[in-house]
Amino acid sequence: MLRIVTAFCALLIVGCATSIPSRSETSVGASFDGVSSFAFVSSGTLIGSSPDFPRLDTKGLDRSIRSAISSELRGKGLSQTSASQADILIGYGVSGQPETDSWYDIYVGPRGGVRNAYYYERDYVKGTLIIDAFEPRSRELMWRGWASKDLYRPLGDNRDALIGDAVSSILSDFPPR
Repeated sequence: MLRIVTAFCALLIVGCATSIPSRSETSVGASFDGVSSFAFVSSGTLIGSSPDFPRLDTKGLDRSIRSAISSELRGKGLSQTSASQADILIGYGVSGQPETDSWYDIYVGPRGGVRNAYYYERDYVKGTLIIDAFEPRSRELMWRGWASKDLYRPLGDNRDALIGDAVSSILSDFPPR
């Protein structure tokens, strides 16, 4: 019994460590019956540069997101095709909001009284990935999913894994049935 509880706790911790919370909304009246193919709204880069993040590798980020979405949707049985033949069109975007956390640590001496007080600040970016599904002919939004994560350092070598986790979380219940 102890082994089962230990294994369950380990799985729970690992699951929480890699899972990125996400949400989604489906437009009223949107139907995903018969959806078997997808295409991106554009064959070009969908992520542009930002003056807030001038050194962001937007082309690399765009490639990673596009690849993760394609892989996830193909894994769900959807085939990738041209925009003119697709059952749904997929768009995506990212946003980043610079944030700062600040806090104090106060150290009390052995006989009471404040010995030292330190002020700390930590800068980070609240990163959000948004994935949209559009009806191909009218281009009306049918579904939107998004996930946010606090990023305390540049994505670096961890970028593809983080994007893969976010895309997997966002598309976990897509297409809605």
